[in-house]
Amino acid sequence: MAHYTVMNVDNMVGVNSEFRPVDCSSLPSYFHALQWYGNSTPPYGEIEYATDAQGRKMPNTRFSDFTPYQYLIDAWNAYVPPETQMTPKP
Repeated sequence: MAHYTVMNVDNMVGVNSEFRPVDCSSLPSYFHALQWYGNSTPPYGEIEYATDAQGRKMPNTRFSDFTPYQYLIDAWNAYVPPETQMTPKP
């Protein structure tokens, strides 16, 4: 497996440090980032929370089932970069 990073506010998903734009708007606003350590034994992840209006931040939450977030990796895999626009030579 791989190491996944999801950056909610930035709408970016990384797979083994290769980041691509992915719509993360379905994640809750208090969700800052997600890290999935798929190469660990056993694999696990952590949810990192955003700071609230009073400057408080909940501690990270550890989880063991990536299934609810798999759609973000599916979107990462489906991403096709925009065509590079070629400027004709004069």
